[in-house]
Amino acid sequence: MKNRLLAAAPALCCLALVLVPAGKTAAYLSGWEFTLYHDDTFLAAVTALLLVSAVGLIRNKTALGRWGRAFSALVLPLSLLTDFFFLFRANWFSLVCMGAALICAVLLFLRSPGQAALKSICGVGAALLIPGLLLAGFAANLAAGFGAEMVTETVPSPQGGYVAKVIVSDQGALGGNTFVEVERCSTIPLLIGELAKRPDRVYRGKWSEAVEVFWSAENTVTINGRTYPVE
Repeated sequence: MKNRLLAAAPALCCLALVLVPAGKTAAYLSGWEFTLYHDDTFLAAVTALLLVSAVGLIRNKTALGRWGRAFSALVLPLSLLTDFFFLFRANWFSLVCMGAALICAVLLFLRSPGQAALKSICGVGAALLIPGLLLAGFAANLAAGFGAEMVTETVPSPQGGYVAKVIVSDQGALGGNTFVEVERCSTIPLLIGELAKRPDRVYRGKWSEAVEVFWSAENTVTINGRTYPVE
């Protein structure tokens, strides 16, 4: 029983690692946003799964079948891909989790003998993802110190199905803008997160511009005297 669980561990790791990239990408292409309930909790759980899998397989010298070795090779690029989706909001805890998970992924990758072609493809993919991660980390640090957005007003619709948010974007010496975004209040709960309709940016004006927002109907918002239908 123990060996069966360990043999299935690489597949479980791949499944856990693909949840966020697949969920966020599919949601974005459909006009939605996928958000985890707790980013740090999810990262900790995935890291723990990878750690138990790597230590268990190495310590027990569990023989993996063809598919087990294939999933072990896929863990490395999937781990790097998952890190990309967390890098922009990373804190010290999530960085530790991502580092530990990456080490475990490398160990699992090395634990997949006899998969020369797949290991080569996964190795090249991982090598290509590393510069992207470094660039994303640099961009995240740069964005953190450059400009800021602040919600200055929220106006709910008459029946509470939507909320209009006035957002002031300050870009320092480059100026900025004033936006109005409309969000749908309802969400679709899932096991580890929720789906929400992506906010619709209906108005863009100059920075610090005075904006008057009110709802003339449940599906119609009026901004500075002009009406905008909301779907």
